[in-house]
Amino acid sequence: MISITAAIGNPPSVAIVVPSDGASLNPGVNLSLLATATDPDGTVANVQFYSRGLPVGTAVTTAPYGATLNNLPAGTSRIEAI
Repeated sequence: MISITAAIGNPPSVAIVVPSDGASLNPGVNLSLLATATDPDGTVANVQFYSRGLPVGTAVTTAPYGATLNNLPAGTSRIEAI
């Protein structure tokens, strides 16, 4: 008899480094986005940015992981990177 255990890997992580959390900007600006991403068990396939739940550009497949949010809308925007 043999025993096999399938190890669950460590998840990748991503962090937005630009803009800083809580940044205050003028509506209408083109906002540069920059993130770092790592995967302790392999390589990062891509990073996708989102603003208000909608994708910003296309997924970025190589570091540095960046995108531009054109014409920043007025109000509070939640920026995410996945």
